[in-house]
Amino acid sequence: MYSPLSNSYEWSILNKDGQVVDKVNEAIRIGEEVSPAKMQVSYNKLKNRVKSPIMSKITEYIENGRIKMVYTPQELRIPLYLPFIVIVNPTTKLSTGLVFLSICETTKEDDGEYSCNEYKLKTSLESCYMALKFIEMKDSPKLIAPKHSIKLDPDTFNKVLFIIGKYFITTVMGCQQSEEIIDTYAMYNCTNPSLASIQRISDEFNKDDYANISTVLTRLASIPDLKNRLGKLTVSNFLESYINIYDAAMLLALENFSYFVYNVISVNNTTYVNNYHRLKQIVGKDGQDLYSALIVSICGA
Repeated sequence: MYSPLSNSYEWSILNKDGQVVDKVNEAIRIGEEVSPAKMQVSYNKLKNRVKSPIMSKITEYIENGRIKMVYTPQELRIPLYLPFIVIVNPTTKLSTGLVFLSICETTKEDDGEYSCNEYKLKTSLESCYMALKFIEMKDSPKLIAPKHSIKLDPDTFNKVLFIIGKYFITTVMGCQQSEEIIDTYAMYNCTNPSLASIQRISDEFNKDDYANISTVLTRLASIPDLKNRLGKLTVSNFLESYINIYDAAMLLALENFSYFVYNVISVNNTTYVNNYHRLKQIVGKDGQDLYSALIVSICGA
């Protein structure tokens, strides 16, 4: 199953001493839950102009309380990497999605009406709905191979792509199929790979090395065959470069599939919450293909 946010390395850093959880609890306490009736103009545009194929399902989730849109005061700054969050009731085990409207450029007018960027709201609501559906799933959807752009010699490039692909499939997507099938999926990312070379690098990793982004990068950097080719790779300098290149909104996409999907949909909708111009080159047509596949297989639209 999909790895929960609480299992990720990044979350352990970002939520040190419970600071993000405290902010979410504060948002629940002092924030205002906004119904579609309180943002009629924006919500009608969302339904009639910025159309979503799962709008009726999203509306149903909002009406039954499974998704809540929360407006927070400016002094309570919700980080860009957290456009929504899924919380689970420890007693009932029921999951509820909170969509933070501050990420959608929401303002409260003098008449009490809320207005927002409809494309950003569409992205957040669709992603939150999918995150809730992911929790209900027993199996992961089929992976659509991403594009990559890093400068390494072909053999090293293939080794890194294979390991990162395997990490994404096993940890981020939570695939529970056999290792042989997972290796086959991971191999799709490689171009004319040497099977013997890939097998040697795969043998250097055990199950615990795929636990999170920190463990997989640390192991990659420690392998003698790769150490000289990857330069001074550390978890901290990788994350710093990653944020500088793709922006903070992409941070949780490294380890959590729901936020990965959010960023892909953001690119599809040209919301500019992340580094759109750079990501557009990477996502390309695959982004729309992934969205369509999720709409059909996860959302039943």
